[in-house]
Amino acid sequence: MIRIIHFFVRQRLFINLLVVMILLAGTTTILRMNREAFPNVNFDRVSITTLYPGASPDEIEQLVSVPIEKELRSISGLDKVNSYNLENISVFVLEIDPNASDKKKIIQDIKDAVDATIDDLPDNSELPVVEEITFDTQPVVDVALYGGGGGLEGYRKLRQTAQHLEDYIYDIDGVAEVELFGYRGREYLVEVQPERLRKDRIGFND
Repeated sequence: MIRIIHFFVRQRLFINLLVVMILLAGTTTILRMNREAFPNVNFDRVSITTLYPGASPDEIEQLVSVPIEKELRSISGLDKVNSYNLENISVFVLEIDPNASDKKKIIQDIKDAVDATIDDLPDNSELPVVEEITFDTQPVVDVALYGGGGGLEGYRKLRQTAQHLEDYIYDIDGVAEVELFGYRGREYLVEVQPERLRKDRIGFND
């Protein structure tokens, strides 16, 4: 060890050159290194979202959450299963065991289990959406709109305002997606005039 120290002391020129080369190599590596302000981080969590318009939390639990939960019980590799039954929506947040060896297979098993429950869900419910929770899928800003007055006319104004705000946000550079929640399903009412039907000889079914 002492001989090595004496060698470096005597070879000052070599040591200075070596230090300069290390600094140049480090600087070059730093400049070429990929840097991300918001890197994609995997939280080992999966969400299952099912919309059932017009349903109460109790109906959501019995008709949507319970069938999905029964299928999830057969999946190995899950650490925690949390369910939230709200008005019009059922949400599952699944935490994958951090020691699991094949997490992609677990995610695929979750999708297969959810697909197996589609026939057991109510006809008016939408298809469940299975999504892996990662950093790039998390919303940056949540905007809530309220007001507009009561009744159908007030809701129409509120909906139009939300659509205008959506267009405005999409014009901002860097915005990838804007999601709208809380919309009511549109209904179309057809008023039939019997006199016009008889005059034109058109049946009610036509």
